[in-house]
Amino acid sequence: MLPQRNKPPSLPSAMRIFRISKGYTLEQVSHLCGISVYVLHQIELRKRRLRFDEFRRLTKLLKLDARQAALLESNMEVVRK
Repeated sequence: MLPQRNKPPSLPSAMRIFRISKGYTLEQVSHLCGISVYVLHQIELRKRRLRFDEFRRLTKLLKLDARQAALLESNMEVVRK
């Protein structure tokens, strides 16, 4: 019988990495962007899509350059409506 392999931990989302690198908590981002903590948490866990208006607010708050914003967009599923 072969030993079971443990699943590797999932990589943190780019949004979480950028948020933490800028020194923000979920609560602070929520207050500054007008997006609930629950929704932000769900986005970071990749359990919810990131709407385009939310994407724009987050990239502005986190002061992401074009390369970083493209990385965030490719890492998250951004819905344009």
